Amino acid sequence: MSSYSSIKHQEIHKNRNKNFRLKKYFETQNLATQNDELRAHLRNEKNLRFLINERSIKLSQEAEELKVSKEKLEEHTGRLQRTVEELGRRNYYLGQEGRVLRGLVKDYQGQNRVLEGFALMVFILRQLIIGLYLLGFFDSNNACVTIF
Repeated sequence: MSSYSSIKHQEIHKNRNKNFRLKKYFETQNLATQNDELRAHLRNEKNLRFLINERSIKLSQEAEELKVSKEKLEEHTGRLQRTVEELGRRNYYLGQEGRVLRGLVKDYQGQNRVLEGFALMVFILRQLIIGLYLLGFFDSNNACVTIF
């Protein structure tokens, strides 16, 4: 029995060693798989960081361009506002000048009407004198002959 026991004991020991080696093998395989997964995860994380950094740089450049554009727009807006104010002042002065000119034109039109009336009266008087002359109401000395 001793040899049987010894053989049994050797088999048990052999099986234990085999189980231990298999356990170690599977643990090693499991660790290798986990290691590969972790490396892949790390590569993905590095790629994501790279992409995020690249996008961040682009966004900061765009933000800087937008800031410069905003400053230029504010500058241009200020210039336009000053131009509008200047044009408003000019428009006010032109309005004042327009009122003065309208007054002068009305005065001129009034004077023109008076002169037209005077010229019309002179024309009518002249026509009357010519008519009277032709009718013989004037003598040779251009003295008016009284009818009554």
